[in-house]
Amino acid sequence: MTGGCRVKSKTVVVVVVAAVLIASLGLLGYLATRPRDRGPVVTDPRVARDFEERGVGVTPSSSDARSSTTPTAVPTPPDDPAQDVIESLVAPLAQQVLDAECVPSMVVGVVQNGRSFVFGYGDVDGTGAPPDADTIFEIGSITKVFTGVLLAEAFVRSEVGLEDPIDGALPEGMTGPRDRDGTGITFEQLARHSSGLPRLPTGIPVMSIDPYRDFSRDDLYAFIDGLRLRRAPGSGYEYSNLGTGLLGTLLSAIAQTSYPDLLRERLTGPLGMDTTTVAGPDATPDGLAQGHFAGEPVPAWRFDSLAGAGAVRSSAADMLRFASACIHPSKHPDVGPILTMAMEEQAATPGGPTVGLGWHLAGDGETLWHNGGTGGFSTMLLVGRERELAVLVMANGSDDVITSLGNAIFIGLAGGEPPDLGLRPSVALSEDQIEHLVGTYASEETGMTLELTRDGEGLAGLLTAQEKPWRARPVGERSIENRALGIECTFEGEGERPNVAVLRMGGMSLRMERVE
Repeated sequence: MTGGCRVKSKTVVVVVVAAVLIASLGLLGYLATRPRDRGPVVTDPRVARDFEERGVGVTPSSSDARSSTTPTAVPTPPDDPAQDVIESLVAPLAQQVLDAECVPSMVVGVVQNGRSFVFGYGDVDGTGAPPDADTIFEIGSITKVFTGVLLAEAFVRSEVGLEDPIDGALPEGMTGPRDRDGTGITFEQLARHSSGLPRLPTGIPVMSIDPYRDFSRDDLYAFIDGLRLRRAPGSGYEYSNLGTGLLGTLLSAIAQTSYPDLLRERLTGPLGMDTTTVAGPDATPDGLAQGHFAGEPVPAWRFDSLAGAGAVRSSAADMLRFASACIHPSKHPDVGPILTMAMEEQAATPGGPTVGLGWHLAGDGETLWHNGGTGGFSTMLLVGRERELAVLVMANGSDDVITSLGNAIFIGLAGGEPPDLGLRPSVALSEDQIEHLVGTYASEETGMTLELTRDGEGLAGLLTAQEKPWRARPVGERSIENRALGIECTFEGEGERPNVAVLRMGGMSLRMERVE
């Protein structure tokens, strides 16, 4: 048995199959992107802020990444040297992600010293065209940053205090969540993921391809009414979509409006973020890029009571307006104070990261960040106020490498060496090499099978209990993977036709013999 944990009984196959089925159906309601506990490790804050003065340190890209360099917010002259310098770093990193077939397309936005740039890569709509500054993406959990800013705004308006208990904003007759000692939750604990609330309520249908749409305000209040918390509020960090979604609902109730109207009135409207919307339960995908999971198109997500956790759709142009305002809040007197408060009102959570109101603080003690993931989209936003640098990545595919890509670009533009993304490019196999891998492999120990078949010019895999085949991407002559499903498989045996497949998934390794 090579690598991982030895599989000792047929009952273990149930765990493997369940994991594969959840992933293959794109069921990310339960698995939505969560910030890494330690956050990105960005370069030392002493690094010179102006990358143009450091001699660049990168060579022009020889990549064939399809690019659209559409400037936003601040007009960029044609043949701008700064734009060329930035893209010479960005393009090779973006091409690694495309070569590994992680996502179909992406936009990368950069704010540097008061100027904004957008670069588009890949094929956003099947025509060969890359996305641009106005392409709409689901931003997922970056929505939580906006909800944190709305909390700051409510505080400035004296509508709430950060340490006020949330009970006063609940409907009459309700009892808010309590720990065993009777301690309740405050507003800031919802924003800092220290409320003690679970990641998701039990009413979310995790087997749905649109999991948040039908979870109404009544469902939300019914779940939290008298809820006994597993840990004391404020005692530790536990990332919670439920908590931030509840915060958005409460702030809307206090303001006697809806979350979409509240966001537009108090944040996106004043900043001129005209393409930014909230996907309510009746939202249509008009204007939205097609999302993908495991290379397959998936429906857009819609939200009701938990909109504050992940419902925002936006463009790179709008998101860079927001990032620019965070870097220079004094230029926006109408929203600058609340942007500053959301960034600077920081607290270290016991056993967890330092968190602002929605923001997470990176390992350098300076850079603020948040990522996002929905069923078909991935995003990453980093803002370094001292460096006057922001990096945004938005992709119409669900893959956590987008978080790593954003971090790598930020490090490179801040003067450091971008870390390796750890991706393996696709390998073109000959007809004979593909045919040699085709077949059915089975584990006598667990009863699990892997069927590999031809799929056009490539390969498709199907595991026990799966209904839909998945793309088996060759990354070597005898190695395939599917990143979205977390599947790796290598083949062994003498001669051209292997007789053993070693399947790795979820930390387990399973040896399977060819049966036909």
